[in-house]
Amino acid sequence: MRGSRAFRLASAGLVVAVNAVMVAGSSGTSLAGVPARHHNQVQNGNFESPVVPGSFTHYDAGSTFTGWTVGSGSIDQTRSYMQPASGSQAIDLNGTEAGTVYQDLILRPGATYNVVFAFAGNPSCGPVFKHMLVRFGGGVLAAVTFNSAGHSTSNMGWILKHYQVQAPGEIVRIEFDSLTSGECGPAIDGVIVIQT
Repeated sequence: MRGSRAFRLASAGLVVAVNAVMVAGSSGTSLAGVPARHHNQVQNGNFESPVVPGSFTHYDAGSTFTGWTVGSGSIDQTRSYMQPASGSQAIDLNGTEAGTVYQDLILRPGATYNVVFAFAGNPSCGPVFKHMLVRFGGGVLAAVTFNSAGHSTSNMGWILKHYQVQAPGEIVRIEFDSLTSGECGPAIDGVIVIQT
């Protein structure tokens, strides 16, 4: 069955529409174990699982949660603490310090992928400029900065970032690294990796 799927970043008023090949019973991979071509390869890209019971859940290095691993430092998975870009939850890449979160994806080697995510910064405390590295397949995909001045936890000012990359292998890590000191860091939501 063919159809169109819209990945909505509703709170920010952003919409990313992609044509998706829908396979009945598919969870992102074909029956042969090869990724479905037009399906988001990121598990839990909106960070909706697990459901945060309060305003946020704190994770330290080595912790895992539905598809993601905290590689260093600490992060917070937020719910009522700050406005998400999509769904009900998002990630602050600084828990008590700068943190890293990653996921290993199964991709088609040499194929071109769109990498899309919503980006903002926790404006509750300084510094005002939130710096982050995005890594893909071991290399730096982007170094991005968000100016949180004039924003609040109820008006985060989410922006959509979009990059096109080639998969360097079958197992490819996507990683988000905070370069910001303190407890209020870069925020991410709505992570999508989809073959063009």
